Formats: sequence, C-alpha cells, structure tokens
Amino acid sequence: MHSTIYEITQNQVDPDEWATESNFYEDDNVDYTTLLTGDERTEAISDLYDSYLFSSLFSRGEASDTIVYNGNIKVVKEEWYQNLQQELQSLIDGNSCDTYRLRKAINQPFAGYTLFCLPGWAGSSSCYPRELLELLNTVEPGTVFHINSVFDYHW
Repeated sequence: MHSTIYEITQNQVDPDEWATESNFYEDDNVDYTTLLTGDERTEAISDLYDSYLFSSLFSRGEASDTIVYNGNIKVVKEEWYQNLQQELQSLIDGNSCDTYRLRKAINQPFAGYTLFCLPGWAGSSSCYPRELLELLNTVEPGTVFHINSVFDYHW
C-alpha cells in the first residue's frame, strides 16, 4: 500500500539539506520511497490540506509550502481521545488480543497512513502523526512550519 511522508521543519532549510530516500532505507515503517517533485509534490501538499483534522490544526501559509499552526490542538486531541476510547472498548467487548486497530488509533490520530519526517523534533526518519501532535504541544499558535521533501512511500 502507498501513502505519503511529509518532511516538516520549523526553520526554513536549504533544499540541498532536505530529506532524501536514503533517510528511510532502514526505516521500519517504510519498504521504499519515491521523492515527489513538481506537480506531484504540489498535489500531495494539497491532499494533506484536505485532511479534516490536519486542516483544523493548520492554515496555509503565505508561501505554498508553508503552514501556520492555529492552536486548535485541544479539539483534535479530544476527537483522538474519543477514538482511542472506542477502539479500546471494542477490544474489550470483543475479548480480543488483536491490538492492530488500537495501535493504529494511537499512532495515527489524523491523516490516515500519512507519516511525517520531523528532523528537528523526532529525527530524520519517518514518524507517526502523534509525534506531530507532541511537537505542537510545545509551540505557540502562529508558528510557521515549512513543508520540505514530500515522498510517496510503500509499506
């Protein structure tokens, strides 16, 4: 299956320093990646904005590859917590040991199978959207983030 990895930084980074496919060679979440450029990159960034919860956290910045944190994390976390409770209750009600759906709910509070690369926060490999939420807990509303490399990835 395929999805997207977005490299996001708080500081503007020279394109020569952006993540490359080699960042993910030994990444447990990724089989292989393809760097998206041009229209494919632009379309992937637009797709990210179309994610309901992502767009509730960010607005588009002045530059096409910037996003501005709006401080709305409380609403997103509440929805995430409710989803976690539902998945846990389903596990309990089903008397199951299969935690796949619960682990997915924990790691991916929004944006489906989208991953992020947050070099200034979680390192230069892929990380789940919950890492982005943890980062947002440390910044003020109005903080500008830069979307650098964008990858299609297979898992």
